[in-house]
Order: sequence, then structure tokens, then C-alpha cells
Amino acid sequence: MNRMAAGLADDLPGALFLAHDRTRPFLFAPAMNPRMWSHPATVAAIERLASWGAVVLPVESVSAGGVAQSAGSAKLASSVAPVLRLRLQPKRVDGLRALSLNREMRLVAFKLTCGAGADDRMKAVATLFDHSLADFVVHNDLGSRDDASGAFPADIFGPAGALAGHCSTRPELAAALERLLASSMHN
Repeated sequence: MNRMAAGLADDLPGALFLAHDRTRPFLFAPAMNPRMWSHPATVAAIERLASWGAVVLPVESVSAGGVAQSAGSAKLASSVAPVLRLRLQPKRVDGLRALSLNREMRLVAFKLTCGAGADDRMKAVATLFDHSLADFVVHNDLGSRDDASGAFPADIFGPAGALAGHCSTRPELAAALERLLASSMHN
């Protein structure tokens, strides 16, 4: 979040944040160490992002593989899909779609892995669909990324986990998502 508040777009979330339509909310669900959360830099970043229309969803707990995780205690294996439980705040979490004035909004979730095999990547994507209201899931394995060449291979999955697109770079991903989102709004 601090990187996005500084206007940096050198990773996928930052690029998507800077490119998103600011008439629509951009949602964050941070799960971090309590000291990091209360650090003045993080507090300032949240305030700045909120001033730009971002919405920070309150994370109550994090679990992975059915086991509760303490914030900031360890890096999770890429084959484990974390589950964020949002603190119930009826005005905010009546449904992510309710945060938008556009009742036909589409939700895109992101699943990053690192060195996971094809089966593990597909399980992670399927689990994300099962535990979210996402219309699309973008998957990227950090092991296949090459900053020097600009390579950023990613797969976009649509409803029922069907492959909806493959991209090789961030600009291709942004363009493909824009096309998919636009065409899904008309269906």
C-alpha cells in the first residue's frame, strides 16, 4: 500500500491501481503485522489512498490450510491459499459489489504463486473462485517473471475456472482485462 500511495507502478498491483477508473472504488484487504499496521508511514499511506477513493476492508483474521496465522509471523507457501475473514461491518461488507454505484461491476481477484507446479496453480485458482465473489482470477507465478525483459506471464480465468486469456507483459494484461471486463458488462 505504501508503494501505491507513493505513486509507484513497478509491480502488478501498483500498475493496476494507477490505471484504474477512479470513479470506482479500489479495495484493499491488508493483513500485516500490528506494528507495521500502526507505523506512521502505513497510517499516512492509508489516509492518502482513502483520499483518492480507495476503500480499506477490515481484516479480522487470516488462515491458511484451515490453520489460523498470526499477522506477520511467516511467509505462506505459494501452494497454500490464505483466507482473509473480513470484520463484519454491515455498512461496508454487505457485499463487495454494493460498494460500487455500478450494480453490474465485475470483481477481479489476483493469485500470485512462486515456483508452484501447474496442478498447484490450478488448485489455488479454483480455491480462490470457491472462496470469493470474483468474476475473474488473474494468476501469475513470480518464478516466471523477468524484470529485465519485461516478461510478466499471466493467465486470466473466467467463470468456472475457464481460461479466458493469457498475457506475456503487464501492458498486455491490462489491455486483456479491459477487454474482458468490457465484454462481460454487455453479457
